[in-house]
Amino acid sequence: MKGSYILVIDLAESASLEVGRLGTCEFPAGRYLYCGSATNGLEGRIRRHLRQDKKLHWHIDYLTASARVTEVWWLASEERWECRWAEAIAGLGGETIARGFGSSDCRCSTHLLRLNDVAGLPDTRKRLNLNAEAGRHGVWAVDAKQNSQSFELRE
Repeated sequence: MKGSYILVIDLAESASLEVGRLGTCEFPAGRYLYCGSATNGLEGRIRRHLRQDKKLHWHIDYLTASARVTEVWWLASEERWECRWAEAIAGLGGETIARGFGSSDCRCSTHLLRLNDVAGLPDTRKRLNLNAEAGRHGVWAVDAKQNSQSFELRE
């Protein structure tokens, strides 16, 4: 199943991370939203992002090695939504921390945005129109003790 997703990520403490070709990036503590897509298997891509034992390949791998994914918002669709979502989150006050993060294959400035209004997370999800008629959708809350192998796309 193809689709797009948003990882809701909590970084407990500020971190200076080496992020592949982006180099060293400074990440203030806080909540981040990462917008991505999976053209060859949405569930497999999300499952990989949740694993701790993975080779650091994509930009997001460097951040998730130090931070905790708390939710996954997903939309099954032939269409790629990550660029529109990143732009919308920026318009809702999302802050760009690392230019080019996750967006090396498009013209977006970033696919990772920091939320300054953490309490506004449910409203942000609503405003992104994740329930678009484009396909099946859902939110999966990630339990800290959850085994990623039991992950399933829940609506």
